[in-house]
Amino acid sequence: MSRSELKEYQYNINDENRLFNTMVKGDGAAVEQMIREIVNKSVETGIGYQQLRDLYLQIYNTAQKVIKTKNITEKVLMGEEYLNVRESVELMDNDHLFEYIRLLVREATVYNNAPDSKLNLEEIANFINENYAQEIYLEMLAEKYGTSVKYLSRILKNYFGVSYVEYLGRVRIEHAKEYLEDTNLSVNDIMLKCGFNSRNTFIRAFKKYAGIVPSEYRNIYGKKERKNKEDKE
Repeated sequence: MSRSELKEYQYNINDENRLFNTMVKGDGAAVEQMIREIVNKSVETGIGYQQLRDLYLQIYNTAQKVIKTKNITEKVLMGEEYLNVRESVELMDNDHLFEYIRLLVREATVYNNAPDSKLNLEEIANFINENYAQEIYLEMLAEKYGTSVKYLSRILKNYFGVSYVEYLGRVRIEHAKEYLEDTNLSVNDIMLKCGFNSRNTFIRAFKKYAGIVPSEYRNIYGKKERKNKEDKE
């Protein structure tokens, strides 16, 4: 390859600045077009496999710079689709590498363009914990906090370590345990206070998280709790 051809395929500082600024602006369509132009122009020069690979990694580095300007990591941004490129790059072919980088660039661009980049996850968690008895669907939360359902679902899963539905279920059952330990409310009343509309659903969920049904839990822990209170009196 001649020096002039090498210069044509190189990802220069102007290319990087344009891509960086367009990603920060959140213009997804422009970013997609820009990457296609950079890659297609390079391919047309007849660059080799390794040189094309190097080009992809330079684009990856630009995406990393954009991500670092925000309070998020690549792992959180990508969720289950995250790949440690530094460690696995030698095992990836060019097509696989490019598809991952395209996805990363798209997610970083969308993140920078949307109000969800300013999401206060602790605030959302507090809202869930305070309103667990209400019908707080993920769609309602997404609308409340001005983001997409898909993005919110992924970001909350990374934050909680489990899916939103799983987290809400755990919160509700923890409160149900407290009612069983500290009150004489009926199981049906506790069920309603904890956001369940079906007794069967409540009992299944309780057994899933507590390992036993509500009546058994009360027999074991409720009596003990009341006995402790009586002893103190």
